[in-house]
Amino acid sequence: MAIAASSVTPTNSLEDFRIEFNNLVSDVTGITATNKFTENIIFEGATADAYETTLTVTDPTADRTVTIPNATGTVQISSLKLETSGDTAAGDNAAIGYTSAEGLILTGQGSTSDITLKNDADATVFTVPTGTDDILFPDSAKAMWGASSDLEIYHDGSNSYIVDGGTGKLKIYSNQLEIIGTAETLATFVDDGAVTLYYDNTAAIATASGGGTLTGTWEVTTALVPDASDGAALGTTALECPIYTWPMPQ
Repeated sequence: MAIAASSVTPTNSLEDFRIEFNNLVSDVTGITATNKFTENIIFEGATADAYETTLTVTDPTADRTVTIPNATGTVQISSLKLETSGDTAAGDNAAIGYTSAEGLILTGQGSTSDITLKNDADATVFTVPTGTDDILFPDSAKAMWGASSDLEIYHDGSNSYIVDGGTGKLKIYSNQLEIIGTAETLATFVDDGAVTLYYDNTAAIATASGGGTLTGTWEVTTALVPDASDGAALGTTALECPIYTWPMPQ
């Protein structure tokens, strides 16, 4: 109920009138496009009390436009904090949202990259190419791990590098590790099994329990020196036809 002229008393303050006015928004036809506010817009909220929300702006030095998107959600701006609501579905031009399962979701729809992260020098750090789930680093951009950037992986435009510059060892864990070339196997490492080195996709050296196997012709360029239990050294020649310098065992 509005304050009627007959009900106005000397005890009514400007705050009383302002609160009553804000409570009667349904009786107000609306704020027209020509209205201008020199300082603040104050919202009373649902409860008529001494607490309000004030929308204020810094005195502009040029014409400014702030656009609120056609979307449902809560926008909270505090120390550059953006609070989003809801999921971002495929097809959104660009959106930030979240789900309880996925957490923060960033969606983009660029013609080349859906997401581009740049530094303060406007240089690209990495991109997510449009329509992919890949992360693309530019040439010489490094993915680094460790407090002192101990491990680096990068490509400089000509070669690719895995650089372990920290203390300790570079360890690769796998129950079966294969090193593959462009179209052939180079080496295999099997847990509790053989280590095999290949030449032109054919096994050349394979380790086994207590020894190993050499395949093909092997040429010794200096000398093979067996341990003391095997006798004298083998001469320099192909292993397929060695020259023994000690009596053949009986």
